[in-house]
Parts: sequence; C-alpha cells; structure tokens
Amino acid sequence: MYMMYTVYQLLIALFPMLPFPYMIIFTQIALGFIYLMAGAMKVFMQGKARTMMSALTDYPVWFVMFIGLAEMAGAFGITLPLWSGAVPGLATLAALGLTLIMLGAMYTHLRRKEFPQFMMAFVFLIGLVFLAVQGF
Repeated sequence: MYMMYTVYQLLIALFPMLPFPYMIIFTQIALGFIYLMAGAMKVFMQGKARTMMSALTDYPVWFVMFIGLAEMAGAFGITLPLWSGAVPGLATLAALGLTLIMLGAMYTHLRRKEFPQFMMAFVFLIGLVFLAVQGF
C-alpha cells in the first residue's frame, strides 16, 4: 500500500497539470515504446546490444534473446488495451511480467556496480508498478 501511494505522489509531482487518466495513457505509451525498442535491439541486433549494454555480456545469447522477446511481448501487452479496448487486464499482467524483468535488471546492475543504469531501471520499475496498480 505504501508503494502505491508513493508512485501516485511521484507521478503527480512530475506531471501536475496532467489529468490522471492521461497519466496512465502516457505511461503506457512511453513504456511500451521503450520496451519495444529495447527488446527489438536484443532480438534483432544482438551484437550492437551487447556493446551498448555491457551487462548483457554476463548472459548467454539465448537468454538475452528470451528477455528481448519477453520485453517485446510486454510492450504489446501494455499498449494493446489502448488500441483495441479489449482485454483490459492484459496491461496489468504485462506490467507485472515486465516488473520481474526489471527486478532482474536491477539485480544485475547492482552486482556490476552500475549505479546510473540501476537508477534508470528503478524509474522504469516505478512506471510498471503504477500501471500494475491501476489494473487492480
């Protein structure tokens, strides 16, 4: 319960003039785009992804490809209810799945002492928790 209140306060502080339903839509579109691009890079441009994201070198190619496919599926899952209006609970499930991926990313960045990347993953995690909470 404490985390939900904190996420809501953070979003109101970041976007004070934006009505609440538009914050949800903005968060869905932004995170959907980010995860679609990051996942596509991990799946289709594995070499470039490994040079840009050094933490990927710790993991085998098949695992990075799996994470990329999961991120792309999560991006579609987050944004599909916006496109079609169908399957409203899908965004919540996709946000929960991407939350697990972000927890793993945060662990990897902490283990490698990559604190800026850890903070970026934490910000994405806050957005995903916000979307997941809105579905309940």
